[in-house]
Amino acid sequence: MINEIGNTYGRLTVVSKAKSKVTNGGKSRLAMWVCVCECGMTVTVSGHDLRRGNTQSCGCMRREHLLEANTTHGDSMRNRFARLYRIWANINTRCSNPNFVEFESYGGKGIKNEFESYPAFKEWAYANGYYDQPEDTPKREMLSIDRIDPSKGYSPENCRWISHGENAKRRNVDYWSKQHGNPSGSPKRTRATTTE
Repeated sequence: MINEIGNTYGRLTVVSKAKSKVTNGGKSRLAMWVCVCECGMTVTVSGHDLRRGNTQSCGCMRREHLLEANTTHGDSMRNRFARLYRIWANINTRCSNPNFVEFESYGGKGIKNEFESYPAFKEWAYANGYYDQPEDTPKREMLSIDRIDPSKGYSPENCRWISHGENAKRRNVDYWSKQHGNPSGSPKRTRATTTE
């Protein structure tokens, strides 16, 4: 099995191993990986799809086209506010769309978007550390929204801006702590037996 942790594919950075997926009527197992998208979303993808370029984002690339077609607030996907609007739209999706793949981890657990509107979110963002970063900024240095207390919602009091790299590390620690009951957050070493 190829260790994908730390690798980047499109907008996705692999942060940890997920439970393997049984395929081919139980005859084989597909290695699955937890990835953090540039926009801050977490998604589980097979190594096969990552390496072949079948999955390059959490789905935000597809949503961008819809957002651009329906944007009325002036922050279209072609101007400098595109990324900030995309972050806000993704927060709404994970908190309010039951059809979203990870809704159960957000809206399903009572996590809400407490920013009353995109203009309010944008005003808060620029007043609290967000700034327009150059296009050539390395992915790990791009700003990412983070909930200080992961059990609470997206609100001005519970959110901050940290780098994508810091956010990925924090998610990795949280993931291992939840999966393995490891208070230190350090991954427990297990023998890799999964094949792709």
